[in-house]
Amino acid sequence: MDSVTNDNDVEKNKKIIVENVEMWNSRSSEGLRRQFHPKYVAFMNEDPPRDAEAYVSASEAYWNAFPDVHVTIHDLFGEKNIVIKHWSMKGTHSGDGLGIPATGKTFELGNGLSTYEFENGLIKKYHVVSDNHSFLQQLGLLPKSE
Repeated sequence: MDSVTNDNDVEKNKKIIVENVEMWNSRSSEGLRRQFHPKYVAFMNEDPPRDAEAYVSASEAYWNAFPDVHVTIHDLFGEKNIVIKHWSMKGTHSGDGLGIPATGKTFELGNGLSTYEFENGLIKKYHVVSDNHSFLQQLGLLPKSE
């Protein structure tokens, strides 16, 4: 089987995403690295693009800031070498990993969307869209809208 066929195996790619979330939830930096293509790039909301190491470093900072953070997959959709994940995340800001003093407040993001692009059986591109405004409001770092 050639790499194009492998990349277009939607069910295999969905399984990789499930494993990716399991590794993220278990704080496995090495597990994440094994899934990334050498030219991996992550686009996360309005942040600048990140390569694999920058993404792992950001994840580690997030895990330090939110030691109980957990992502739940609600749906996975795929076509060819693309998988879209509908997810939610919740956690408590009890650490200083993001350079912001811990607030002790919990957050819950209910409607995140992520797109993954595969090449040679590895994640090459990752795009995520989530409600950062609500996230910061829940932590008390932005005023709530009225």
